[in-house]
Amino acid sequence: MKPFALFLLAAIFAFSFFSHCTPTPDTASSEQASVDPNASNNMTEPGDSVPPDGGGKEEEAVEKDFSTLGFELLKTEGLGELKLGMEPKQVEVVLGKPTNLSKPEVWEADGMTHQTWTYKKGGLELDMSGNSAAELVLGGITAYKPCNLKTKRQIGIGTPMNLVMEAYKKEIDRESSDTAYIVVGSVYGGVLFTLKNQQVSGIFIGAAAE
Repeated sequence: MKPFALFLLAAIFAFSFFSHCTPTPDTASSEQASVDPNASNNMTEPGDSVPPDGGGKEEEAVEKDFSTLGFELLKTEGLGELKLGMEPKQVEVVLGKPTNLSKPEVWEADGMTHQTWTYKKGGLELDMSGNSAAELVLGGITAYKPCNLKTKRQIGIGTPMNLVMEAYKKEIDRESSDTAYIVVGSVYGGVLFTLKNQQVSGIFIGAAAE
């Protein structure tokens, strides 16, 4: 056993020695690249590299994309015949007179005048807003039970969560959504679905934050 052990030890030593002293093809090419004056042409420029985690700029771009998607969605989205930007008379043609009207007040968040129109039997609260009480238009829609109106993509109170995910899959901000809320677009403009027992219990269309 001893001669075999000595032979094996010598073989390992020789292999180790020659592997360190003899440049492999990869090592040789690396050394050639380091002295080749044209090697820089084949290298990635510093600005071309992408951080493993995506970097702050990429994440910021994603956020901007969701905001853009949300604002684009609001141009066509609505609930039943309701659509943002409708004037008071247009809203009354669709829903009639509201059950209750709040006093117009200026919000510090946006400096605009807001008035809440409530339709108790319809399960609706409308945010009428504008530069003044004389310039109010429909700026936000909140729906809750027993509202039976649906969005343009046929989502309403009681709709299963999976159908919401399918209908708005391209615009959902999954990082801001969870089992209680689904954010379509962003809170600065888009649609917010409130969930209970994996079903829609509330719908908000507009800007939830400024």
